[in-house]
Amino acid sequence: MEGEPAGKTCYIPEDQPGPASKKLRAADDGPDGNEPAATAGQKHAVYFCTLTKADVKKNMNSFCKLQVTMAETKYKVHRQSGRVGDKNLLCKEWGVFPGENEARKLFEVLLFEETGYIWKDREKSDPIDGKYAWLEMAQGGDVADGSSSSLKPDLHINDLNFDPRQMPLGRLSRRQIQKGLDALDALAAAIRNKANEVEKNKKMSLFYTLYPCNVGGKKNKLPKLLIDDITELKKAIKSLL
Repeated sequence: MEGEPAGKTCYIPEDQPGPASKKLRAADDGPDGNEPAATAGQKHAVYFCTLTKADVKKNMNSFCKLQVTMAETKYKVHRQSGRVGDKNLLCKEWGVFPGENEARKLFEVLLFEETGYIWKDREKSDPIDGKYAWLEMAQGGDVADGSSSSLKPDLHINDLNFDPRQMPLGRLSRRQIQKGLDALDALAAAIRNKANEVEKNKKMSLFYTLYPCNVGGKKNKLPKLLIDDITELKKAIKSLL
């Protein structure tokens, strides 16, 4: 599945706990914004983050979720991965620990291996070529909600096969949405400046990485974006802010 190692295929509904485990909270919820957070009102902590990686040339549209869950008295570290929008996830359990600290350390090691940067640097680090990028998800009052949009419910830009207002990996923060818009601006500038295909594909891949879109299964290629597409995409995405 998108170049991932072999593992058990499973489907875990978005934001739902597994058997005998507590509901997950995003690791982004730490009080200082730099540390994974304890679940409110509970004596134990669970950790969670979402990562993405896209490559237009390779038709890669991958995501990965790193999690620590507590079941009974054990802390388990999980990695789930797949193609954006695909409900069949590749799941791998990386370790079972008697204490939270050991599980957290492994969580942070896996994050570094996947992204190339440590947890406390995630917000100020640009995506590294060939690595996953960390997504900032909406928390508390920072909820991007397109319910008030005047656009028709099922929107398809020109010949693109996806609705850019959907958030297949969960609600993105306003800052993350803005990163997607900035990536579209950079792509538009590259097209207008007649950049070569390598540079345009790189910037297009960055947009799909920072703003994940559900284009369907692997048979459906990530659409190559033109200036008119970018204009309409920006209009639709801005309606979410």
